[in-house]
Amino acid sequence: MPVPDAHLRQELIEQFRQANEHFHQSRQEWEKWLDASEYRHDERVDAAREKLRRAEREVEEVEDRISKALANGGREN
Repeated sequence: MPVPDAHLRQELIEQFRQANEHFHQSRQEWEKWLDASEYRHDERVDAAREKLRRAEREVEEVEDRISKALANGGREN
């Protein structure tokens, strides 16, 4: 399997790290609001759930870019 060039590899690794960090933070926030039982709880839980879904999609998009880069001999397109 071809390996992406060093610059693209570093860029994808950084994007993947950031996407996973967003996912981790969003999941912690979502779990915090699940545990809470205060005013407008459902709204906060729903907002945190949506943020978690966006972060999860971000991780999936970067994973797809990595897979495509590997499949295309190290080129992103």
